Amino acid sequence: MEKIIDRDALIEIFNLYQKEEREINNFEFKNIETQNQSNSNIEVTNSKFININLSKSIFNNSFFYNVVFENCDLSNINFTNSNFKKVTFINCKLTGTDFTDTFLENVRIEKSIFNFTNFYAAKQKKVVWNNTNLDNANMQENSFLCVSFDNCSLKEVILFKTNLKGIDLSTSILDGIIIDINNLKGAILDYNQLDIVAGLLHIRIK
Repeated sequence: MEKIIDRDALIEIFNLYQKEEREINNFEFKNIETQNQSNSNIEVTNSKFININLSKSIFNNSFFYNVVFENCDLSNINFTNSNFKKVTFINCKLTGTDFTDTFLENVRIEKSIFNFTNFYAAKQKKVVWNNTNLDNANMQENSFLCVSFDNCSLKEVILFKTNLKGIDLSTSILDGIIIDINNLKGAILDYNQLDIVAGLLHIRIK
């Protein structure tokens, strides 16, 4: 794996490979800060991003396969219409990042911040959310298949038209969750979360 620790080298690789429609493969990018990049339609495979700041960049219509993001700031990035397969996010910040119409498969998110992210109309398959802050995220009209949330914060998350049948939310914080009660049917909840259901039904529990 070729290691890149220089900002200009990273920019050159992304721009050149985008222009030549080549796959960015087998690179390790480390300790680089470069914001406002514009690299749509790129393909990144078998690579690592460690302690990288790519915030406010554009990577829409892109493909990421077997990629690890660790200790990265990916806030306010445009990932719309992109695919993520076998991707891991560890201790990353993605505040306000746009995942509209993305497809996530075999993705794992650990100890990260995804507040105010937009996952509108995203498809999630075999996605594991662990110890992650998703407060105020938009997951409206998502498709979930084998998705799990373990010790996550889902305060005021929008889940309209997202079927949660079989989804285990019992260890997560659901305060202010925004969802149609019909889409909550079949979800797995903890007894202490019944007040959330009561609120959706406009009833009080004494």
